[in-house]
Amino acid sequence: MAERSFLKKDFPNIWDYLYAYGNTSFEELPFNVADNLVLACLAYIPWENFLKPNLDFTPISLKDALCAFLGWLRPDYLLYHDPDWSKKQLVVAAALVNSSRFSSSKRTAFGYELSQKDFTQFGAISLRLDEKTMAVCFRGTDNSFLGWKESLSLAIYPSLPGQVAAEKFLKKERQSFPDCRFYVLGHSKGGNLAVYASSMLSLDESKRIISIYSDDGPGLVRETYDLEGHRRIQPKIIHIVPQFDIVGTLLLHERITHIVKSYPKNDIINQHDICNWHLDPNCLYRLDTVSQLDTLSVVIAKSANELLDTVLRTPSDKKMLIDGILNTLEATGIKEPGQIIQSPTGFRRKFYFQYRKQKKEEKKIRHDSIFAFFRLIQKNLSLVSKKKGKDTDKKALSLPKGSK
Repeated sequence: MAERSFLKKDFPNIWDYLYAYGNTSFEELPFNVADNLVLACLAYIPWENFLKPNLDFTPISLKDALCAFLGWLRPDYLLYHDPDWSKKQLVVAAALVNSSRFSSSKRTAFGYELSQKDFTQFGAISLRLDEKTMAVCFRGTDNSFLGWKESLSLAIYPSLPGQVAAEKFLKKERQSFPDCRFYVLGHSKGGNLAVYASSMLSLDESKRIISIYSDDGPGLVRETYDLEGHRRIQPKIIHIVPQFDIVGTLLLHERITHIVKSYPKNDIINQHDICNWHLDPNCLYRLDTVSQLDTLSVVIAKSANELLDTVLRTPSDKKMLIDGILNTLEATGIKEPGQIIQSPTGFRRKFYFQYRKQKKEEKKIRHDSIFAFFRLIQKNLSLVSKKKGKDTDKKALSLPKGSK
């Protein structure tokens, strides 16, 4: 489980960074990739439960906001509402309260939207790090089927209400602080929102963006990826993915900047968790990286992208597949994705029972998609095997004379 890899770890992560550099000023140590991960984690705190969002939000120091969070927490929330992975927010909050590097930062804005009608799950915070520097942090997918549906819909539409909300939030902060320069960042779907919102800036607005961090964020659909605004900001995008990555290599995305070591091996879910990302033990404000993605993760991501491009060609096909899966999930009575992990056997029985009730066309497209996906995986695995064989032959041919 994710908690085991965090509590019983043999690698440094962002908490070690905070303990080591939490009282180091930005003048002594400029904003870096570890700061980005800390703030991406911070965006997941459920601020909406104890702070007023949007136009009703009152600017507050980060320290006071964190104290409000720790004071609001109740055992029943941790036991019944908070998924296991997000309990790590307690650690980041506790470490940040007494961190002079961050605690004096001013929270200037908090955006939040949750709409079943528009399939929107949006959260964002803005921090003033110093007089001339801001950080806009977008939240990723939360522990709800609504969040999952929105994330899956990124593969269908050029623009979603959540992406439009991110665009408006970033532009408003740019207008409110015209003399400041900005870091824009987010984890998972939050990384997608960071890239999308920055792509919608004008030429003049984009000049004040320092860097855009997409921490294992999925890419964009073709219509958005090809926009002039997106091409303009591409050099500023820092795209980070774990070794066994699928999320960050879905859709059209930028060149991968860093492949970070993550724990545990071959575990898609836990490797996606930034608390399991390794920092360099000799330099905690840098990532501990590797040169290549895991082969199987590359095959799965490539097959998923090909499925979207060649089998599910139209938005209606993609929508029918996603709606069919999520509607079946909701019909099982499961309220949160975390419940699936807690009782996988019981979930499978309920899911199969509800699946039989699906409409004929929904069953067909799901059946066709599953078989097509596995055929693509087999094809791509075969291509990888052939390529490895050729590479081995080339190495054999290049052996120096006299070698056995």
